[in-house]
Amino acid sequence: MTAKDWDQAYRDGDTPWNKGKTAPPLMEWVNQNDIDGEVLVLGCGEGHDVRFLANHCKSVTGMDISETAIGLAKNHSILNNVQYICQDFFDDSISSTVRYDWIFEHTFFCAIEPCLRKAYRDQAWKLLKPNGHLLGVFFISDEHYELDQGPPYKVSKNYLLEFFGEKFEIIEAYVPNETYACRPYGSELVLTMKVQSR
Repeated sequence: MTAKDWDQAYRDGDTPWNKGKTAPPLMEWVNQNDIDGEVLVLGCGEGHDVRFLANHCKSVTGMDISETAIGLAKNHSILNNVQYICQDFFDDSISSTVRYDWIFEHTFFCAIEPCLRKAYRDQAWKLLKPNGHLLGVFFISDEHYELDQGPPYKVSKNYLLEFFGEKFEIIEAYVPNETYACRPYGSELVLTMKVQSR
């Protein structure tokens, strides 16, 4: 199994996940909930979700492993409370230097190799402050998907609840009403989770 070269994908313009606007499930969630403090957006790409969240939070950091994606994000107007960093989320050095109130991700979990899932969960837990929250939009399917059928690597709702429940308190889990037109209702799950006591 060969990991996808995300920077090459951006250089080639082969980015079907980039819809050119904020993720509809995120907008729907923010319209019904409060999000504040310091926020980290994983796999931020061109920063559409970052710029949206900047209007609701103290500060927002967009992180992506692709230098090309970060360059594209910086080509957009940057608000004073926004920064972008080109960083591997799995680099242990970042977990010892900074903590966030919120982490948001939209289909980042489904893009990584399945063997990295535990490292993802542990890193998110370490990067969050006590009582910090992980807000994610995940690809789901009740069907069985082999591990080589991705990315994206779809999982079931029950898998997500059990997997993240080992380190996070599940606050809510629901299928969003607002999605990109190309994603049928029921193909995504919004999860809001809170760090369990350390």
